[in-house]
Amino acid sequence: MTAKVAILTATSEQALTVPIQAVVKRALGDDGKELKGSSAKGIEKKDVVYRVEDDTAQAHTVTLASRMSSRWRSRTGSRPATRS
Repeated sequence: MTAKVAILTATSEQALTVPIQAVVKRALGDDGKELKGSSAKGIEKKDVVYRVEDDTAQAHTVTLASRMSSRWRSRTGSRPATRS
């Protein structure tokens, strides 16, 4: 006999979670824009998520707190997108 269980270890009222697949490593310049090719060599890659702003995808760095199944909880760096 087997059983599948979920144990609640903590709760957070204002947590922002994102799918694991949404967090990617990117080399970013001082202006926050993605560096590619030879300009990205030697630059430390950061965890980023992309958010649509003014009809274009913008990279935003995030600090990840913990993994919850198939999602990451973001500690800092991003906020939910708003649509008008």
